[in-house]
Formats: sequence, C-alpha cells, structure tokens
Amino acid sequence: DEHFDAATEKAGISVAVYKTGYLWSYAKGKASSSDQMTVRTPNLIRSTSKTFITGLVLKQIDDGLYSLSDTLDSVLSGSDEYALLDKDVINSDVTIEQLLTMTSGIRNVQDYYREEITELQESPNWRPIDLAQLVITEYVPPGTYDYSNTNTTILGLIAEHKGKKALNELYKSELLDPLGLVALLMPQDNAPLNTARPYGDLSEWSSGTGFGDISEASYHSDWYQATGKTTWAAAGVVTTPENMARWAYELFSDKGLAISSEARTKLLDSFTGPLVQIGPQQQQYGYHATKTTFALSDGSITAYGHPGSGGG
Repeated sequence: DEHFDAATEKAGISVAVYKTGYLWSYAKGKASSSDQMTVRTPNLIRSTSKTFITGLVLKQIDDGLYSLSDTLDSVLSGSDEYALLDKDVINSDVTIEQLLTMTSGIRNVQDYYREEITELQESPNWRPIDLAQLVITEYVPPGTYDYSNTNTTILGLIAEHKGKKALNELYKSELLDPLGLVALLMPQDNAPLNTARPYGDLSEWSSGTGFGDISEASYHSDWYQATGKTTWAAAGVVTTPENMARWAYELFSDKGLAISSEARTKLLDSFTGPLVQIGPQQQQYGYHATKTTFALSDGSITAYGHPGSGGG
C-alpha cells in the first residue's frame, strides 16, 4: 500500500501467493476507467506466458513425441507450414534445447511499425506460422544466449504439429484442466471483457500524451487480439495472479503435478549458463524460465519463474 500510494503513474496491482493449499491474494487500484482491480480481474501476463510452453514441451518429450536433442528439421519435417519458412532466417539445424534456452541464434521480429506487422495484427485469417514469417534477419550460429520471442513461436509450432491441436487447446487439455486452472491464449482465445486495461506512456503507442489506457488511444478495434497476433505463445496469456501462483507451484515445486519428476529434474538442471540481464536483475536462463538468488537478512532464497513486461 505504501509504495503503491506513493506512485504518481499507476493503475492497478494484483498479487497472489500460494503454497500447498494456502492462498493469499490482494488487489488495489483500478482495472479500467470504470472498474476497480479485484483479485479475480484477468491480467495480460506477457512473457510470463513462456512458462506454459515449458510445461507442454516437457510433457510432449515425456510422451516420446520428440527429444531435447532433436533438430527443428527432424521435428517439423512433415509440416507443410514449416516448408514456408526461410531457412536463411530460421535455422533448421537448431535443437529443441537451444530453442528452450534462447541460444538458437534465431532472431526476433524487428521494427513493430512495419506495414506487414500492422496487416497481420488486423488480419482475420491469422495463423501462427505468419508470426514466424515476420522475422527477416538471418540467424547467427547457435550457442550464445540472445532473448528472442521467435524461439517460443517455433516451440509453439512444434507443440501444435506434434500435439495435433491448436496451442490454446493443448494448454487447456494437457496443463490447465488437470490442475483446475484457467488461462487463455490470445489470439486463439479472446480476452474476457473485464480484463485489466493496458496502462502506459501514451506517447510510446500513439499520438497521445501522458499516462493512460493505451488501448483507448490505439487504432486497433480490439487491442488485445492485435497484440496477441504478434506475441501468441511468447506473451499472449491472460489469467489471474491466483492461477499463476498455483501454476508456478505445480510447475516448479517438488510437490507439483504439472509435469513428471523426471521432467522437473530436467527443468531445474537447465540453469547452466552465465548470469544474464533479464527483467530487473541478473538471472540464469534455463528452459524458458529464470533462476535467481535473493539475499535476505538471515540468508538467501532461490526463486524460479519468468519476468513479463511490455505495453500494458
């Protein structure tokens, strides 16, 4: 309350903590110009969405659909959509593990003001492959960490190809329903009407000025669908902090049920690289997840998760 009340540019905040059946949640401020933020208000979680592809890929590996060492070319060899990708841009020899650790050398989408990006955001015939085709910069040799949403997009394409369903349906059937959780993936799902509005610096997103709801200043008729079409698996999940706190517990805790103990061992053993700057501090990056150590007055605590940021 003290920090939130002191902020000059603010909208709403919502927090949840979960541990073995115990839940604490709290919300404050506004979700929109007409609604207060509540603990049940859905929020766009941006790159924290990446933890869901982590769980799904590890489950598909458990099911024998592919392995961490398999190459993109071998996993997607039977996909007609894969044939559409420029192999000077999308390296067909990178492995699933390199995609998960952001070491594939495949670049991110550049310049979100390009005309074809705007066209995709407004397209009624959006396909996940369209997002991968927005990348135009040639790849570099794999092996060095370089954060790129394209890694997540390709993992989403792999999950759909091997799972034979749309990614939002796979999340629901393989991860969410078994745990009693709810999360939606844009643009394959629509954001609920009461989703918290995207507040930010209007000058960065439109011709407006000051701090406010960037979706009101946007030329997109549905800002959530538009942003979902250029983020999808990388940053397109809408859910509540309660669902996210429970999901993190089920994914990372040794008592969690999201993945097998063998898969969790692979996940927790994936933080082998150097510290990198991601979010507000230096962290280790593993399989689309982060690991960091926080100093406490009486020792330290190791935390696993993934930051999320962006417009709104």
